[in-house]
Order: sequence, then structure tokens, then C-alpha cells
Amino acid sequence: MFSPGAERTARFWIDILAHELALHRLDAEYALRGPGARELLTFGYRPEFAAHGISQFLTKMIPSFVSHREPIAVTGTVLIKAADVGRAWVMRLRPERIPEVTALDSLDALPATDVVIAGTAEGAYRALWGRPTTAVTSGEAALLHGVRAP
Repeated sequence: MFSPGAERTARFWIDILAHELALHRLDAEYALRGPGARELLTFGYRPEFAAHGISQFLTKMIPSFVSHREPIAVTGTVLIKAADVGRAWVMRLRPERIPEVTALDSLDALPATDVVIAGTAEGAYRALWGRPTTAVTSGEAALLHGVRAP
């Protein structure tokens, strides 16, 4: 489970729990299909909800993961692109530091990065949280090892 830093407002917990529950419901749907189920469930997270989940993951969850695991040992940049909401995020990885995240409100002139996760907001949301996805990851995917959901 998530261990927060200083921010412990009601809004913060509502946001975190909404995404935890949404993803665990998806897990339960897959569990009901049995161990051999590989089909991608069309679950239908609203694009804005999924984009919010991406932002929460990058700015709230990753700092917690990094502080409770081995420190990041790689240098690189990751672009997360959610085409259906016209937004992207760039995450800069540096050894032994919490990743820096920059939100981009446009898909115009995206920077070159080492890894790209691209798709719909739902696809990128699922990819970051380690769930079956339609998002495509290209580039040096090994850079994502220390920043994926457990």
C-alpha cells in the first residue's frame, strides 16, 4: 500500500483510493476469467479519470515507491503521451533522486526522450500501473524498472 509523505488531506486520500479501487477492480475482473485469461478487457475508464491517474502516479506514487525501494540507479527521460486528452508528461530519471515530472498541456513539439509510453489515457494509465494495456512502449524500456508500480 502507499505510504504518503507530508500531504494527507481528504482530497489526497480520495484521489489515491479512487485509483487504487479502480485498478483492483480491473484485477478482480481478470481474476474471474482465470489464470489463462489474456484478452484485453475493455473497461472504459473515462479519459480524464485515467489522465488524473497518470498524474497521481507520476507525482504522488513514484516518490513513495522510490523512497521505499532501492534508489534509482539510471539516468534517462520518459515521455508518457495520452493522445485522447492531448496531454503528455516527461519524467527525468537521475541516480538516487526522486524523478522530476513535467506536465505538458499540448502534444505539439514533444521532446526527444529515451522511452515513450504512448496511447490513450487509459492505455498509458494501465501501462504505468503494470496492467494489460493497448499503450505502446518504445525505446529503452529497462529505464522503467525502478518506477513501475509494484
